Amino acid sequence: MDNNHNNTNNPTSTQIPLNSHTTHTEQSMQIKLPNDETISYKEFGSYKNETLILLHGNYNNKETFIQCIDKLKTIYRIFTLDHRGFGESSCINPINSIYDFAEDLKLFIEALKIKSPHLLGFSLGGGIALAFKLLYPHLCNKVVLLAPISITGIPIYTVSSKNKRIRCNTKDQIKEHPYSKRIDQVIFEKDKNSIRQMLDLTFESNVDIEKFSEERKKQYEEYMNIVLNAWFQTRNPSDVMYAMAKMNFTRKDNSAFKGDGNIYRLREQVLIIHGTDDKVVPYRCSVETKEILGDLCKLVELKNWGHNLIFHEDNNIYNTIIDYLNNTTITQEKTNTQPKF
Repeated sequence: MDNNHNNTNNPTSTQIPLNSHTTHTEQSMQIKLPNDETISYKEFGSYKNETLILLHGNYNNKETFIQCIDKLKTIYRIFTLDHRGFGESSCINPINSIYDFAEDLKLFIEALKIKSPHLLGFSLGGGIALAFKLLYPHLCNKVVLLAPISITGIPIYTVSSKNKRIRCNTKDQIKEHPYSKRIDQVIFEKDKNSIRQMLDLTFESNVDIEKFSEERKKQYEEYMNIVLNAWFQTRNPSDVMYAMAKMNFTRKDNSAFKGDGNIYRLREQVLIIHGTDDKVVPYRCSVETKEILGDLCKLVELKNWGHNLIFHEDNNIYNTIIDYLNNTTITQEKTNTQPKF
């Protein structure tokens, strides 16, 4: 496992500027956590504003939030970080659960003494944000989920020795899965063409990129290069796939993993924004979450949009986020709504 950034002295407060090239003028910083992981992060905006922490998706890193940062940094104090095993963060301990990422976030917030931040999570980051809210509601404020992974996990199927289709339920099964091996291969070989083909499916589903303005095409290609570099920095893809497959916040067991029922902990409304043409995490996953949570979930659909909502050019998505974060939180007591199972 990578241990390149394990050279700090104080395990709770050491911050080190990185010398590597960065997309923004703000420097990357590092902080060593009590669990020996070192998290790389950036900070934007004024400390006088409310704090918003951005949590990236799978095969992404803190740099992939460039458009969100540009839209929101004048309104919020923003932290964007690399999860364990992504970007410039360390990967000392294996990931066995979505809650491992949530624990890293808890230690990060405590180490930097961040008070009541809002959380905005994309895809995998949405799962992490929700897991954090369920476990540590007193440490964060509102939660926004962009195209989040399903609260019942991402099913990964294989074929049994009896030639039956079964859902993978161990890390070894997922590690040996043909998809996992393919991902390991393209990352190891830095196969830009294969990754690019996968990435094109996650953006604007029904929009012809060739019809973009020249400026928008340039932005698109610059963003693609950022995401490609993020893929090449991913070091624990099988662990992450296992964590996403294992994740089940409901009380309903599936064929591979038991539900932990932690969704019952939710007492404050969350906002979900999801594209109807998402080919990575289908829109129906968020519809099912809405059906379970009722008034504790505000679901906003984006018609004809695919998975990668953090590249959305329409200001309405950011106005929706800002309006939601600025309004009074709808609590369990006010709505008198229980999650439905």
